[in-house]
Amino acid sequence: MSFINKVCEPPDDQCGYCHLCNPDLKSPRLSIGSVNSIISPRASHLGGHYHLESLEKPVNWPLVYTALIAIQVVNALYTVTVKAALEVDVNPVIFSFYRDIIAFPILQVAAFWRDGLILPERGIMIRLVILGLTGVMGNQILYILGLSFISSTEASVISQSQPMFAALLAAACGLEKFGWQTGVGLLLVFI
Repeated sequence: MSFINKVCEPPDDQCGYCHLCNPDLKSPRLSIGSVNSIISPRASHLGGHYHLESLEKPVNWPLVYTALIAIQVVNALYTVTVKAALEVDVNPVIFSFYRDIIAFPILQVAAFWRDGLILPERGIMIRLVILGLTGVMGNQILYILGLSFISSTEASVISQSQPMFAALLAAACGLEKFGWQTGVGLLLVFI
């Protein structure tokens, strides 16, 4: 789903589409981003808020499910490939380094092709570097190191618990509502 981003900076820029700008509105067209200070420190500093507006395009569900299945197949192939490489005494940290070095130019070209050249503000860039080192790179290094001690089957089963933890953390942070469907889904994970 695509989104239009908008920052409302009071008192002059009141959108009239959300509950913060128009408290009497019964069904807002815009949802408030809950990570204002991360996405737009300027708007948060000024007391503003950040909007994400859906473009309401029709969803091609077969394509969505095909992409989701393809991602799972690629993740499974990655786990098996890493385990095979570790069996022939490849250093896990070096393997992760090569993975990142190969992925970097591919992702840069894809981002430039999709959005053009967009340079984030300095404050956001520092946060992105920290998240990249601790999140993406740290996650992969620890995953590969862990894979050197357990089988690829065990690693795949453990990694598939990530959506469960994501749902629990999102509910705990107030980003998602914890309804009965979420509860049933989490219970099914353990069955």
